[in-house]
Amino acid sequence: MTRRLPWLALLAPLALAAGCDDQNLTWPVAATYEAAAPAPLACIPNLDGAIEAYEMAPTLNQLATYRVSPPLPTESQEGRPVDLAGTVDDSGRRIWDWSAADPSDRNADLEAEPLAGRWYAASFPGGEFVLPADAAGHLEGVYSHDEAALKLYGVASALADPPEGRTLLVYQEPVVFLPFPLTLGQSWTQTGIVRNGTLQGLSPWSQDDLYESTVDAAGELRLPDFTFTQALRLYTKVTVKPKAGNREGYVQHQYSFVFECFGEVARATSPLVYDSASDPGKDFPVAREVRRLGWF
Repeated sequence: MTRRLPWLALLAPLALAAGCDDQNLTWPVAATYEAAAPAPLACIPNLDGAIEAYEMAPTLNQLATYRVSPPLPTESQEGRPVDLAGTVDDSGRRIWDWSAADPSDRNADLEAEPLAGRWYAASFPGGEFVLPADAAGHLEGVYSHDEAALKLYGVASALADPPEGRTLLVYQEPVVFLPFPLTLGQSWTQTGIVRNGTLQGLSPWSQDDLYESTVDAAGELRLPDFTFTQALRLYTKVTVKPKAGNREGYVQHQYSFVFECFGEVARATSPLVYDSASDPGKDFPVAREVRRLGWF
C-alpha cells in the first residue's frame, strides 16, 4: 500500500482544487463530428433506353481520358481490326467485347472548354464550347447544347498559326450533331456548308459536309476499365465534297457508343475513302482509330 500513497497524494489536491472553483465543476465537451453532406451527382443514369439532353450535357474543364490507337498517316488504309457486330447472348442482348488491353494504345486527355478566349471565337457567334476534333487536339470543333440538340458549328485549328497552316471552317448554319432525346432507330441527315473558309492556310476554301446518322443498335459494351450495360451505338457516314481548291473529297464511316451521363464512351473510325469502288461501307474490317474511355 505504501507504494500507492504518492499517487493518492497527487490526486487529492486536484480534487480539492476542483471543489474551490465553481467554474471548473463542468468539463467542456467537444461537439459531435458531423461530416459535410456529399454534393449530389449532376447526372445519374436511369437506364431507360433514351438519352435526354441533360444526360448529354457537357461539363466544362473536366478531363476525360481515352485509350486511343496509335496515329496513322492521313491516307493510310491500315488500322486495327475491330468487332463492330458484337455477339447476341441467349437472352437476345447484344454484347460488344472491347475489353482486351492493347499495349500500343496511347492515353489522350480530352475536355470540353469554353469558346470564349479562342482566337476564332468571333467567327462562331452561336457557339458555346469546344471539343478536340482529333485525339491530338490539333483541330477543335465548336458546339452548342440545349434541350433540343447538340449542334456543331464548324472546326478550327487550336492554334492561330500552326506549322501546317491555319484552319477555319465555319458552317453557314450549324448541323444537328445529336438530337434529343436520342433513341434506338432514330435517323437524321444534315449538310454543313462552308464558304470562304481556310484549310491549312489555303483560302478561300469551300466544301459541303454531308452527315448521315442512325442509332442502329443497343447493348452492353465492355471496355478494359468499364462495362456499360445499355449503350447506344450511333453510326455516322460523313461525305466531304470540296467545292473549290485542289484537294479530293472523301468518305469516312464512324461508330460511336454513347451512354447516359457519360457521353461518348468509345468509337471506331474507318480509314478515309477516296474511291467509291474501294469503300468497305459501314462494315469496315479495320479502324483508322479506336477510342475507349479509361482510367487516367
